[in-house]
Amino acid sequence: MERDNFDARTLAELPQHESGYLRDGLSFLSLAMIRTGYHRWGFVVSRGAYGDDELWNRYLAQLKKNVHDELVHARRAELLEQYLDWVIIEDRDSLDNASKSDVREHFNSWVAKQTADAGLQPIFVDMIARFRYCLYIDQKCLDTLERFQRSEGEPFAQDPIMMYNRPPMVIVVIDRLWTRSLRGVPKKDWGHPPIEGSGKHYVGWLYKRALKMASFYSELSGDEEMDDPQYYARPPAISPIGDEFMPE
Repeated sequence: MERDNFDARTLAELPQHESGYLRDGLSFLSLAMIRTGYHRWGFVVSRGAYGDDELWNRYLAQLKKNVHDELVHARRAELLEQYLDWVIIEDRDSLDNASKSDVREHFNSWVAKQTADAGLQPIFVDMIARFRYCLYIDQKCLDTLERFQRSEGEPFAQDPIMMYNRPPMVIVVIDRLWTRSLRGVPKKDWGHPPIEGSGKHYVGWLYKRALKMASFYSELSGDEEMDDPQYYARPPAISPIGDEFMPE
């Protein structure tokens, strides 16, 4: 039987090829750090609502707990938490109730500075999920926290599969490289009801349950992109299943 590598405590102890990660659901996350030499991971979080600091702090604490619990369940907490770097952007003047386009522009500026400071080669920048996608928490997202936390004591609350039966705690994920251009977009993928001015099927952002965020980051660190049908449901549907909806 092939030996697993769950006892690894640094990236240097891990294989450099996918074949060495057959039982590791977060393999692309580790491989991306090894291949690019950029040993940090985690989505950048932008705050879009400033009216209730207590609610904001509770939401952020719950988000971090969700990620920690996922890493523990995946047997990767000891390895990956040392490289996890939470960047929280709070800028009331620029981001209070900002549109997704405004957040994307703000994130673009952040990425340009960070990648220059890190000396990253341009070829690597778009390969690193941290610099391609960001999280945005607006008031609608904050308003989903209460029901989620009230379900904490339910029998299925901690089950990795059944937890999706809990009321959704929702977060926005934004694709930095998305544009409004229709060039190269099949006709069947435009002409939809406008969302923040775009009638494209893929509007460059989605609502996601704030669960399995490390797994999502890992998949986006591989060959997957957020517009893939297995991840994307057009807002106001909540991805990936799309059977629940956020208020418009």
